[in-house]
Amino acid sequence: MIGRRRFRVCVRGVVQHENQHGALPVALRLNHGADAYIERTEHAGDLREDAERSDAILARIPAARWAEPSDIAGAVLFLCSRAADYVHGAVLPVDGGWLAR
Repeated sequence: MIGRRRFRVCVRGVVQHENQHGALPVALRLNHGADAYIERTEHAGDLREDAERSDAILARIPAARWAEPSDIAGAVLFLCSRAADYVHGAVLPVDGGWLAR
């Protein structure tokens, strides 16, 4: 997965291309997997070391655990697959229920 900054750069490049050359030569689908707290990231490491903060985060996640990269991978693979050919402009929350709470 790419970070938010790289995603914005990609979108900006697409917009610039369309402004300069007209429509893109291929169909483009922009979807996004909205992930939550992933265990094996630098950001999560800092949060996990703070026991009070970590407990507060886990108390809010209905799945009651930090995400593993494999939890996010399935959703991203779906959005990149032919099974999602008719999915456009979607934000798919993969957050252990964080947003549904």
